[in-house]
This record gives sequence, structure tokens and C-alpha cells, in this order.
Amino acid sequence: MRQREGWHTTAAGRDLSNRQRRVLELLAQGRTNFEIAEELGLTLDGAKYHVREVMAKFEADSREEAVAAWRAEQGSARWLKHVARGLWPLGVSIGGGAIAVGLGLTALVLVGSGAFEGTAPRITPPPSPVASIAAFGNLPRRGALGLLAFVRDGKIWVKPLPNGAEVRITSGDQDSLPILSPSGRWLTFRRGTDLWLLDDAGHGRILPPGALAWAPNDDRFAAVADGELTILELASGKTIDLGKAGSASWSPDGAFLAVTEPTVRSGVAPPSGMAAPPSGMTLIDAVSGARRELAAALPGEVRLAGWSGDGKQVLFWLNPTISASIASDGLSLYAIPASGGEPVKVTQSELIYTDYVASRPGSGTVAVTTGGGRPAWDGKRLAIANLPGSAAPIANAAPGSVGSVAWSPDGSTLAYVAGPEASGVFGGDLAHQALLGRRIYLQEIGGGTSLRKLLDDPNHRDDRAWWSPDGQWLLVSRFDSEDAASLWLVSSDGRQS
Repeated sequence: MRQREGWHTTAAGRDLSNRQRRVLELLAQGRTNFEIAEELGLTLDGAKYHVREVMAKFEADSREEAVAAWRAEQGSARWLKHVARGLWPLGVSIGGGAIAVGLGLTALVLVGSGAFEGTAPRITPPPSPVASIAAFGNLPRRGALGLLAFVRDGKIWVKPLPNGAEVRITSGDQDSLPILSPSGRWLTFRRGTDLWLLDDAGHGRILPPGALAWAPNDDRFAAVADGELTILELASGKTIDLGKAGSASWSPDGAFLAVTEPTVRSGVAPPSGMAAPPSGMTLIDAVSGARRELAAALPGEVRLAGWSGDGKQVLFWLNPTISASIASDGLSLYAIPASGGEPVKVTQSELIYTDYVASRPGSGTVAVTTGGGRPAWDGKRLAIANLPGSAAPIANAAPGSVGSVAWSPDGSTLAYVAGPEASGVFGGDLAHQALLGRRIYLQEIGGGTSLRKLLDDPNHRDDRAWWSPDGQWLLVSRFDSEDAASLWLVSSDGRQS
């Protein structure tokens, strides 16, 4: 029997899509739902849905059981060979497949909130040029709407928007999470468990596993290594050591970094609900390295959520326990003045996902998707907070449960996802049907009250939207009923796509 393109069949005859196989690989590495979502460019509920589908495919009651069954059906030696293949560039293989969205561009920065968590060891010196990674320096630095980087079939592609030619720039089969620097001259992406830095001449270097954050306005990035924060200026090659840090978030102007204390973990799973030790937060001048304490002993583990658009408030979630399970059900969002002062609770509970918090450009207003509980299709509401105040529900919002939210560049309009409510549903066909009903809505804030759907296609669900710099277009990620992903460029009036 001829195998469907983009699908794989196990020894027991189970058909796995490219997406399902990649989810299994990440589960085998011990990745959490949050990490799977970031790796594959999905929303949190999208990652959870695919994990549940994989478990159902193998009739497993747990993630570990699904991985064990998968390995058994293909043989451990074959599994090891497949995982190793993604760790170093091999021959070129171009094929179809779903697009896993990981976006960044010169004029329109689509992915990367400037916040990261975890540790990233120091950058190694660049090795010899990697011959199997093609240069993208011959592409226009800016299309009319910028430069888009995306993933197709495990390879990184770039495309000048709106109508430039797509160019493949990597040759792996496990490449993911591409993020372009503000100038478009540099790109970071993941290959398996490795982190790569690529310049526009096609020269690449492998960075040790970890995470980093690009500055918002120039080609600098910050990384944490062994609890130490470092900034690398790529144009000059200058390195700035900024001292202790656990995670960090850039201010909107790139002048400061909000930094949490390093987290020390024993490696032993704590009892459920065990209280987290107090933690602090510091503000660091990104040029001089001067440090100023923002908070000395917050009652729990701090997870940075970004800054207000005017740079006056630092946003963070606070987990009073060290339970990842409790955090997955939602945490309270807080704001603390960058100039110093006491934190204020903005929301009681919300899922800790960066596209559920959107700062209005140049303003102290924040849009948030509120509501605890893991199912994103149940009880999530759109709210607005004028910091340092608390969030209040928005009037005349779209019906149903709300997801990702984004401000237009001029701060006049919100683009957000909303779809049918599915109360008491934790997965399966009912959850899938609720997700298929999700649409992007545009709603004026302040000067008007208009609300309208951007698109209304029964064959696709809308997942997330990013605005063009002029506010005239939106890039929309969508999924069809078979969960094949696609990207659509849509005019803000909905008439062109």
C-alpha cells in the first residue's frame, strides 16, 4: 500500500503524521506542553491537543506509555538513528508538509516577546562555514511588509512579504523555531536539541542547548549561562557580562533587562503544592550593567511575561508553589513599576502563555486573556487593564472562549481569537469541534465599539494573528480539519487574502 506523503507507518500499522511524529520525539526528550508549543510554534492548547491525539493513537494512558509503545514498534536502534539524524546537516530533501509557524522579520517582528527562561551556555567560537546551509543574503532585506521565516517539513524557509519567492535555507529534518534579528541579517533556530545562529552569508555556528532573546530594535541578544547573563552585540562582536540571572526580558526600547534570580533545583520532584522559596527581581542597564533591585522577596517563583508598552511596568506571573501542574492550570499576573514600588495583581488566574498578554504600543494598557483551567476552549475571557490597575472584562467582546490577542501598531484595535465554549470538555472530538469554530475578531478599543470577524471559513480554524507595521494587513496562522497548518496574509478589512 502506498504511504501518504508526509505520513509514517509504525510496525504495528499506526499512521503518524509528521506533526505527530515530531510530538513523540519531543515527548521522548521529556519536553513539557509549554516547551512543545514553543518548539513547534503552536498555542498551548494546540500542543495539548496534539499530545492527547498521540496518546489516543497508541491507546496510552500517559505520555510515557505512548513513547514506550512508539519506540517498541519501530525498534530502539531505528529510533536512535532517527533522532541523531537531526543533529547535524545532511543531504537536501524537499517535501511537502504542514507549516509549523515560527516567525520573525525585519520590519514586522512576529515571534519573540523579548522574554526567555532557562539557561543558555556561553556562545562557542564559530566553526567553519556550514556548507549545507544556504545563504539568504541575496534576499531583499525588506519586502513591503518585511521578511518572514517559517518551517516546512522540518526545514527553515524565508520569504519577503507579501509576494517574494520562498527560499529554503536549511537542510535538516528537525529544524524549528526560527527567529530573525531586527535587521534580518541573523537568524536563530533549533535543530533537534541544538541551537543554531546563522548569518546572511550562510555561515552558522552551533550554540549549546538553551534559550536566548533578541533585543527589540538592534542585533543584540541576551543569554543566560550557569546563572550568568551575557549580551552579545553581533555587529561588533562585543560581549557584555551582566552578572547573575535566572531569566530576563527586554524593555520596549532595548535599554534595560528585567531579570529574575537564578532558580536552584535539586533534581528531585517536589511534593505537589510544595511552597516555592521567595524570589527577587532586578532591573539591569543593558549598556552600563548597573543593577537596581525591583523586588527582594516575592512569595513564589517569578515567570516574566514582558513589559507594558510604555516601559513603565514589568509584567510577571507568580507561582506560589513549585508545582508545574498547578502552573499549567493558570497563575496570577502581576505588574511592578520599573521605577520601583509594590507589585499589583492584574488578573486572578490566566494560562501562562505569552500571546495571552498583549501590551498596547506606547501605553500602560494591557490586554489579557483571563481564566484558569487547562482547556483553552473553556472559560477564557478578554479583559483590559490600565496599569497599575487590575484587569476588567471588555465590553461587547466576541462570544465564547478567547485565545491569542494582539494590538494593532497604532493601539486602536485588538485582533483576538474566539470560538465556541466547550465547558467540562478535556479533549477528544468535542474539543476538536470547538477549536474548529475559532475565528479572528477585530475590535476597536477606546474610540469605537465595532466588532467584526476577519475571516469566516468553515474549513479552517484561526489560531493566531500578527499585524503588519502599517496596520493594513494581518498574518494569520490557520489549521484545517486534518490539522494541516497554513499561513494567510489578509487585509485588515478582510477583503483580500
